[in-house]
Amino acid sequence: MSKSIIWKPEERKLSDLKEWEENPRIISEEKFQNLVKQIRDKGFTTPILINTDNTIIAGHQRRNALIELGRLNDSVLVMVPSRKLTKKEFEELALGDNLNIGTFDIDQLQANFSLDVLLDVGFEEWEVGSLETDVFQIDNENSVDGDTIETEEQTNVSFTASQSKDHTSEDNVEGESIQRMPFEILLEVGFRKDFMDLLRSIKDENSFETTQEALFHLAEFYKANS
Repeated sequence: MSKSIIWKPEERKLSDLKEWEENPRIISEEKFQNLVKQIRDKGFTTPILINTDNTIIAGHQRRNALIELGRLNDSVLVMVPSRKLTKKEFEELALGDNLNIGTFDIDQLQANFSLDVLLDVGFEEWEVGSLETDVFQIDNENSVDGDTIETEEQTNVSFTASQSKDHTSEDNVEGESIQRMPFEILLEVGFRKDFMDLLRSIKDENSFETTQEALFHLAEFYKANS
């Protein structure tokens, strides 16, 4: 059983801190400049979380903002664990710290972290599962069921619902007959992150508990306006 971890504040030279190479957190230029302005106007108020070897766990963008302000050689406040973290502990802390405030590169998450780790820190399986999941499909080949799609006419996101009797099903729920049909989302290559950002925005604006609820909300909006 691993020893418990006690965190203590220390000062470290910013130039000695090392970026975590597998960090999947991304930030827009606008948000980054807002962070730079906040630190410039109000000071550096949130310590950077690091491992015992100076690898940053949380605070990569704060470090970059300080560098932007010309403070690479300054000493900054950091929080250091009483022992070196295991790989699992490091990942769970790093991902969990940014889950509710960060934007992630989904492909980077899939490439570097196991599904179990991502689920443990709070991601939903459909957000970070395989690109072949049955929740939505990525259109890498510009074709649907063997039919070519003209890319010049293709929008960033398109929704299709099969009307074929071969694809529909009917369930009886509490005496009420409910017809179901497959629903497919086609995304242009490279648009996945923007689409996930859109769903998270819908989730926040409507106080949904899951991102999947946001997807259903978007589908209903499309159905009502198509």
